[in-house]
Amino acid sequence: MQQPNPYPQHPASRTPSGGGLPWGLGFLAYIPIPFVAQIGAAITMAVVGAKRRRLGGVVGEQGRHAANWGLTYLTVTAVVAVVVVLGAIQANASAADAREGWNALIFTALGVWLFGLNLAHLVCCVTGVVRAAKGIVFRSPIAIPFLRR
Repeated sequence: MQQPNPYPQHPASRTPSGGGLPWGLGFLAYIPIPFVAQIGAAITMAVVGAKRRRLGGVVGEQGRHAANWGLTYLTVTAVVAVVVVLGAIQANASAADAREGWNALIFTALGVWLFGLNLAHLVCCVTGVVRAAKGIVFRSPIAIPFLRR
């Protein structure tokens, strides 16, 4: 005679995700490798967000908005990287007087990127994760709407 199982099997339950994964992946930008980590995080946010967009509902909306922010972050980071590289090349090729102007441009671009954009990225990612956990769609007010419905 078989004994009844004192620990009954329950079907695997899965709690619905609020769509916070793409926003959470944005924290990869804070790996201490300048530009590389930020570009990798932005691409990851955009790809995962675009894939989650297909799920529809709150998760799809969170994915779309996270992808838009990731693409915005990627675009601005790429522009700053190009300005820094071109400024460094120009500063090395120019005379001492012009070199000071290019150095100022490079430091200004890096300052805006480091403090302004990365602070905005941190705020967007934290807010996106928190709101996603509550089931509320977060739309970054400064993101360029690359992906529409």
